[in-house]
Amino acid sequence: MKNKILISIIFIVLITSNAQAQTVRRVSNALSAGAPYTTIQDALSAAVDGDIILVEGSPTTYTGAISLTKRVTIQGPGYFLDQNTGLQANSNTAVLGTISFDAGSAGSVVRGIRTSGITINASNITFSNNYIIGGLTIAAAVNNIVISGNYFLFLSASFRVNANVTSLLISNNYMGIGFIFDPSVTVLAVVTNNVIVPQNNYIQNSTIANNIFLTTSTALIDASNSTMQNNFFGSASQAGADA
Repeated sequence: MKNKILISIIFIVLITSNAQAQTVRRVSNALSAGAPYTTIQDALSAAVDGDIILVEGSPTTYTGAISLTKRVTIQGPGYFLDQNTGLQANSNTAVLGTISFDAGSAGSVVRGIRTSGITINASNITFSNNYIIGGLTIAAAVNNIVISGNYFLFLSASFRVNANVTSLLISNNYMGIGFIFDPSVTVLAVVTNNVIVPQNNYIQNSTIANNIFLTTSTALIDASNSTMQNNFFGSASQAGADA
């Protein structure tokens, strides 16, 4: 009986320790805000796996490239905050430089920020509800990648997959960039519920469903070995049109 009680106490202590391990680290580059961290890098240096980096909106860019080497969540305020006046106490977006998910960052989440480019070199990454003014590249063999709810600005950038990817979900984005899946690699992707603007898109070996392709040009999509269902195209003569 004593052993059972001791085991129960140890279990409760472990649960409590794990719950306390997650720390919210507030970042603001406005000195008047009084945040514990004025740079994202300082917050990341202090962070441990599981921490949340809470980045406040600012009219000033958070400078520098960011390399994630820990399992963290970076949470910003979102984007298009000034579209409906009077609803936000602070209508500024958190503007960052480039972000790279590197070794050690598997399981990380980035939400609600504006960035000039993303590179993914780790598995189990969620990148959602962000504003991207540059491209996104998956550069290493990874799995379980979720790209959802983002706004990709049309600036001649690309969504590039240059390595084998297992389980890639691209959903509910505004895609102002072209897809380029390297034909020499294997990509198991589901591309669904996106709005995709005119670009040359190479999306092989994927499921492409319920998207809106805003193009009146033909042959702008190479969907070799892909399944296409319930998509809408701006031109009925679009190659592979199925709606």
